[in-house]
Amino acid sequence: MVGLGARALIGAAVRLARRRRSRAPAAPPVPVSSRPVRPAPVSAPVVEPFSPAEQLPPTPPRPGWAVLNAGQPLRELAGAVPLPCCALVALWAREVAGAEPRPVASAHKTYAAALAADRQWWADANVWDAKRPWSAPAAVQAMLGGEIVGPLVVGTDGPAPHLTPGRWHVVQRWHAGTGHTYLAHCDADGLAVIVQSSERLGFRVSRPAAWAGDAGLTGISVAVLTLPEGV
Repeated sequence: MVGLGARALIGAAVRLARRRRSRAPAAPPVPVSSRPVRPAPVSAPVVEPFSPAEQLPPTPPRPGWAVLNAGQPLRELAGAVPLPCCALVALWAREVAGAEPRPVASAHKTYAAALAADRQWWADANVWDAKRPWSAPAAVQAMLGGEIVGPLVVGTDGPAPHLTPGRWHVVQRWHAGTGHTYLAHCDADGLAVIVQSSERLGFRVSRPAAWAGDAGLTGISVAVLTLPEGV
């Protein structure tokens, strides 16, 4: 049991401690510069998949150019996914022909839809049969028409196949077991714009350049499909 004197001493000690706590100086305010600040949201920069020099030329009123315009399904897919060369040409041909379904953001779903629409055509357009190495331009010809020159070995069999001014062309080439397929549009002055893609480099559009003589294809086997006027 605690006596009255001890209780008085304990009460005095408690009152003293309370007074000391009430007199303790308040903590200094945190300087504004040291307070954590949530950064303002910053919009991600818009990055084009190719330089301004590689932008498409002014669009004539033809579907071949129109389906490659910014905002079109094929252009959006090609800018987002590094399409194989034959896949770009095949999807371009389907778009020009108005085939359904159209490309979507997913390359896998786009391929699956094209395959479901016409399995044999898609296989030919993408050269799935090693025994038919020139099936890509033939597949596009079956869909859009036109005439094929070649295959021929440039330099040995003669100059590179001629490009017709004002027309779209599908060019396929083979050299040392490696092939490539791309689009070429020749303007009224005989300058060619190459539209192509690859899984390594993605979608590209060249500057207009002369297509003459061997066209830089000496020793390479080449076939060229010239598409009808109006494509």
